[in-house]
Amino acid sequence: MSCSGYEISLGRNISAAEAVSGTNVVLLGSETAYTLFKKQNPIGKIISIGSKKFKVIGKLKAKGNSMSMGGDKICVIPLNNSRLNFSDPSQSYVVNVLCNKTGLLETAIGEATGVFRRIRKVALSQDDNFEIIKSDSLAGLLLENIKYVTLAATIIGFITLLGAAIGLMNIMLVSVTERTREIGIRKSLGATSSNIRNQFLSEAIVICQLGGILGIFLGILIGNITSFALGIGFIIPWVWIFTGIALCMVVGLLAGYFPAAKAAALDPIEALRYE
Repeated sequence: MSCSGYEISLGRNISAAEAVSGTNVVLLGSETAYTLFKKQNPIGKIISIGSKKFKVIGKLKAKGNSMSMGGDKICVIPLNNSRLNFSDPSQSYVVNVLCNKTGLLETAIGEATGVFRRIRKVALSQDDNFEIIKSDSLAGLLLENIKYVTLAATIIGFITLLGAAIGLMNIMLVSVTERTREIGIRKSLGATSSNIRNQFLSEAIVICQLGGILGIFLGILIGNITSFALGIGFIIPWVWIFTGIALCMVVGLLAGYFPAAKAAALDPIEALRYE
C-alpha cells in the first residue's frame, strides 16, 4: 500500500496470511466508504463485490483521484482472491514500485525493465510489451498537449488582433473624415502636419490601451474567482500583463498610422471648405 501512496485511516491493513490465502477481506477508499456508509464506521461491515461477500477491515485516507488509478474510488482485496474470483485472460495489472532516492529513479526503471522483459520472455530484438509510467509522466503528457493548446491560442489571438487592428483603423479613418474641418482650422492656426499626425496616433494608442487594461482587469477578476471556487492560489502573470500592454501599443501604432498620415496630409484650404 505504501508504494501506491495510500495510508490506513481506520481499521488495519491486509495481513500476509490473508494475502496468501485469498481471504474475502477488503480495504475501502475514502470516497467508496462514504458512498456506501456515509459517516458510519465501515469496519466490520459486509459488502458485495461481484457475486462475493467481503468483510471491510480498513478504510484508506483520502488521496485524490487520478487518470491512471481510481484514487479514492477503489476497493483493495488480496491478489490471490482477485485471481480466484475475478480472473480474466485479458485483464491487465499495474505494479507499483517505490524508489526511496530520487537519484536512483532511472536505475530502478532500468532494473524493472530488465526484470519484466525476462519474466515476459521478450526477445532482445523485440520491443517492450509493457509500459513503465513514472509519477511525472502525466505532467509530461499534459505539458506536451499544452504546446498545441498554446499554438492554437496564439493563432486565434493573432486573428483577433488583426480584426481589432482593422476595426480600429476604420474607426480612425471615419474620425478623420468627420473632423476634416477641425483639422483645417488647426492647420490654419499654425499646427504642423507632425502635430496632427501625433494627435491621431496618440488617440489610437489610448483606445488600444483602454481595451488592454479592461482585458487585464477582467482576466485577473475571472482568475481570482476561479481560484477561489477551486480553493487554489492565483498568480498574477506580470510578464504577460506587460507584454499585453506593449502589444496594445504596437497595434495602436500600426492601426493608427495610416489614418494619422492621411489627416496630416490634408490641405488646410480644402479641409476648411469641407462640409
